[in-house]
Amino acid sequence: MWILSKAGEALYNMDKVVNFYVVEGGIDSAVRARFSDGQKDLTIGNYNTRTEAETAIRYVYDCIRQNYPAIQLPPEEKIEMLRRPLEMKDRSATGKKTVRRGGS
Repeated sequence: MWILSKAGEALYNMDKVVNFYVVEGGIDSAVRARFSDGQKDLTIGNYNTRTEAETAIRYVYDCIRQNYPAIQLPPEEKIEMLRRPLEMKDRSATGKKTVRRGGS
């Protein structure tokens, strides 16, 4: 499996990645990859909050489970959709309940 960095400037081979982890910096949180060959750990995506970075890692995990051949770390816009709780699926894009017409 291949992973394209969030900014799209680098491609990583998952066969060489040992793990992903979040590092909190001054103003943002970074998703970093550790490699099996002893290479220096690299930042593969920066996010505004730790929660966004953890959501990105969960997205990578879900893609690995589904055997995707290649993925890109999600941008902030997609992170928001991934974090939306399941119970919100019956609501419109504005968050309001959908109107059900009909009767019984």
